[in-house]
Amino acid sequence: TPAASSDCIRRGIVEAILTLSPKSKFTGSSGLVTLILRRLLEDEPTLLTAMETEIRTTIAKLAKKEQGKVGQGDAVPLGAFIEAATPLLCRDTPAFLKAMSLTLKVEDPQASDPRVSLVPVEERAKKAAAINTELPLPAADTTPSKAKLRRSTSGSRRRSSGANRLRNSSK
Repeated sequence: TPAASSDCIRRGIVEAILTLSPKSKFTGSSGLVTLILRRLLEDEPTLLTAMETEIRTTIAKLAKKEQGKVGQGDAVPLGAFIEAATPLLCRDTPAFLKAMSLTLKVEDPQASDPRVSLVPVEERAKKAAAINTELPLPAADTTPSKAKLRRSTSGSRRRSSGANRLRNSSK
């Protein structure tokens, strides 16, 4: 979440990652560091834009595979799209659903094998205004959950952060 990312940045995680000794490196470490930094620095609009781009790319690749089928246009089976886009779906479900609703339209949703295609650019602008009011991305949760509330020695409730729990467990 953006709140967790901000917290990590404030606590110096980025600096710690970038100053790791050469002895800490392993095969694939630069890709992992890139992924971590990207996740820490991206915000919702950036993530949404990246997901929309990936969705368009996925549709184009799937349509190219099906190019031999006459009359299909660039509509692809919904099941094939979901299967290909599963990593995006798992990355951030609300952002994926918003990006998908902005980028795709379902053709004949009642069919046994519904197909999806890209929304034309002019239609996308209209959808964006409606979707932003209906499906806002969730803001960082600032309310303490029951799991995050702990009783202090005086019996009153206080919020304990993960960092406090880590500090206390290392003592």
